[in-house]
Amino acid sequence: MTDDPGAVDAAAKRGSLSLRLGLGWAKSHSLHTGQTPVMKYNRQLMQAILWDKIHVADIVGVQVISLDEAPGGYGAFDAGAPKNSSSIHITCSSAQPDRRTAFCKSRHRPDRRLMALQGETYMFPKNTWYVACTPDEIADGPLGRQICGEKIAFFRGPEGKVAAVEDFCPHRGAALSLGKVVDGKLVCGYHGLAMGCNGKVVSMPGQRVGGFPGVRSFPVEERYGFIWVWPGDPALADASKIHHLEWAVNPEWAYGGGLYHINCEYRLMIDNLMDLTHETYVHGSSIGQKEIDEAPVATRIEGEEVITERFMENIMAPPFWRLALRGNDLPDDVPVDRWQICRFTAPSHVLIEVGVALAGKGGYHADPRFKVSSIVVDFITPETETSHWYFWGMARNFKPHDAALTASIREGQGKIFGEDMEVLERQQKNLESYPERKLLMLNIDAGGVQSRRILAKMVAKEQAPNAA
Repeated sequence: MTDDPGAVDAAAKRGSLSLRLGLGWAKSHSLHTGQTPVMKYNRQLMQAILWDKIHVADIVGVQVISLDEAPGGYGAFDAGAPKNSSSIHITCSSAQPDRRTAFCKSRHRPDRRLMALQGETYMFPKNTWYVACTPDEIADGPLGRQICGEKIAFFRGPEGKVAAVEDFCPHRGAALSLGKVVDGKLVCGYHGLAMGCNGKVVSMPGQRVGGFPGVRSFPVEERYGFIWVWPGDPALADASKIHHLEWAVNPEWAYGGGLYHINCEYRLMIDNLMDLTHETYVHGSSIGQKEIDEAPVATRIEGEEVITERFMENIMAPPFWRLALRGNDLPDDVPVDRWQICRFTAPSHVLIEVGVALAGKGGYHADPRFKVSSIVVDFITPETETSHWYFWGMARNFKPHDAALTASIREGQGKIFGEDMEVLERQQKNLESYPERKLLMLNIDAGGVQSRRILAKMVAKEQAPNAA
């Protein structure tokens, strides 16, 4: 299966292995060709090759059979191995073991259009902008944060401009983010190596650093009260692609928010926000009410934006919205018209127009004197394939200068989003425990499904240039 199955291969040790597929059997986790063990020293790579993390079955055109079918499969193989061998180069940066052992046998020549696996595979697009942190997080020193699998150190360089470099000191591998910023340079807290904003070593006590290797730097922008990072190809970074946020620059709006770290993959949060039916059950004491279940939901796509909306008429406001009505000097004990308009834009931004207006005053289009409306702000930044950073908040255009009202709304909203955390983290654990189970796709799930399709296209486009 390799040129020399028993040999020590330096490239494979780095996570790279060239394979000829179609000449033999592969059994995880030790990977045998016939009975010959291959590369047992790189268990992680072997697991990745057979785990559907890289969908090798689809790429090379193999048939996956169960252990029960294995004896018959061996017999078929012994009767005559197919001769339609093909070559593929696979590189893997990380993997998780599959709980189930499987066998694969060659079925036909692979479609070379699918052989685009040089480089790591991942479930999130990287050639795009993500919210990395807020300015206050780097006010007193550097910040280490993992984003889309990349460990990054954020700090302020010369003249206070934000910089982002790989969180790795080339001297001994220490985390640069544990150091400090001196004269616009990031100084490692282990042995004093000073790193510039471009990822090049500037100095180190007692050393000549001219030949020192550098580290990767990342495109970064400070805009709209957030720090944005581009974790993909820096040559493709374009600051104009950061979505315009009118509420962040208009003095007629006020914003308050926070940050949660959530141990679930980022798409589960997108699903959650694009289907607000769950409010009735998860947030029954704040924003949930039975009328959400009863109101029809509509989903549509406008360009690269997915929109899911729901309108409710002549209902009583739930507790959170009664608080908002009082905050805008409106009665909270009369019927209202309520709306929820969820807007997903790639890679993982969900802005939700929400509000209530006194019933019969025009609903969503009512005069501001008769309503309270806001934008729920959700920036979901992948950390790993099973965790993310959730930047949440609410922007409103009534009483924008009332700091006490901003604090009150922020506190209430923080509790609401905290209720989602346990649900999502337990959901993640269930999906990991039962990967073979198929989930239902209902009409209320359309917003999340369409959002996932856009993300899948983005990831596929990023992988396409690597096709052989």
